[in-house]
Amino acid sequence: MRSGEAEPDATVTAEVAQSDFVVGIGGLYPNHTAGFGGGSKFVLGTLGCKSIAHLHAHHEVGWGSSPDSDLRRDLDEIASLVQMKTMITLHVDADRRVVRTHCGDHFTYYKEAVAFCRTAYSVQPPEGAEVVVSNTYPNDASLTFARMKGMAR
Repeated sequence: MRSGEAEPDATVTAEVAQSDFVVGIGGLYPNHTAGFGGGSKFVLGTLGCKSIAHLHAHHEVGWGSSPDSDLRRDLDEIASLVQMKTMITLHVDADRRVVRTHCGDHFTYYKEAVAFCRTAYSVQPPEGAEVVVSNTYPNDASLTFARMKGMAR
């Protein structure tokens, strides 16, 4: 295994468990499992396979739904346990330019960041259109996720 990679049965990577300061860095976008990514969802990158599978198998919120869900509460608790209290969250445009940044304690800014995300990354479907072409960035590299995002309402 590569350094920093969790053992398949590990709850959290050893490096994170032994750290005094953990920072999450990434974007905040609509997400099928958690409603929205970002915030405490970053903690998934520190968990072992069984923990990740358990969280995904027992929770499903739906695209762009409320950030106040059982999954989010579980992720918040895990982030607190591993001391992931500092986050750097970016919103980017279709050209991958940063349009907004949040930094600090995600528990203080996450709901506002989600509100911005709802307006920045969604549109009402056009009435009477027979074909709609949509941008599925940042998941445009995966046809599975692109298909799901392009069809989300």
